[in-house]
Amino acid sequence: MPDFNDYTAYILTALRDLKQDITVSEHTNLVTEAGLSSLQVMELIEKIEDQFDISIPLNILPDVNTVADLAHQLPGLHAQVVRDMQDGAVTQHHALGPPGGAGGIEQAIDMLGIE
Repeated sequence: MPDFNDYTAYILTALRDLKQDITVSEHTNLVTEAGLSSLQVMELIEKIEDQFDISIPLNILPDVNTVADLAHQLPGLHAQVVRDMQDGAVTQHHALGPPGGAGGIEQAIDMLGIE
C-alpha cells in the first residue's frame, strides 16, 4: 500500500503536469500558491483517484490546503477501499456525486470556495 511519500511524490508530479511553470513542494498551497483553478483542482483529484484506484469525497476538501494535507488524507481512503474489498462489500465511490447527477463540479467548486 502506498505511503505518505508515495502520495506526495505523485501529487507533486501531477501538479507539475497541470501547471508546468510552478515550483511545488509538500507545503505548497494548492489554490493560493499553485494557482489552481477549480477545474484544475478537480483534474488533480481525478488523476489521484485514477492512479491509486480510490475515491476522494468532496467533504474532505475544505480541510485540504496543501499538498501535504491532501497526501495525509489518502492512506485512510485507500485503506477503506481495501477493507471494503476484503469484506466483499459492493460499494460505489463517487467523488463528484452519483453518475449522471447534477451539480458535481459545481458542488466541488462551492465546497472549495473557489470562484
